[in-house]
Amino acid sequence: ISRITESGLGDTPLQLRSLIRALLVVEPSVRPDALQITKHEFFNDVLVTTLKYLDSLYEKSDIDKSQWFKSTLGKLIMKIPKRIVHQRVLPRLCGEFRNH
Repeated sequence: ISRITESGLGDTPLQLRSLIRALLVVEPSVRPDALQITKHEFFNDVLVTTLKYLDSLYEKSDIDKSQWFKSTLGKLIMKIPKRIVHQRVLPRLCGEFRNH
């Protein structure tokens, strides 16, 4: 494990390499826990954050949702792959509008 080099990580994204090295540490107490892993910069992608927000819509106030729809989603919708828009975004939005 200590012999993993940059070339050994192949096509692994640069920001993910440090996390992989930390996960491969032999001593368990030194390895990151699940919460630390989810907070790693690699998983803090704006599209992932958008999908997480959509999954938690039921927890948000109407004002928060309205502001988010106008500001964040309006800017990102064209950057989200169409397949994800059709499978994840539109069903959530339709469900939300059905409730009002």
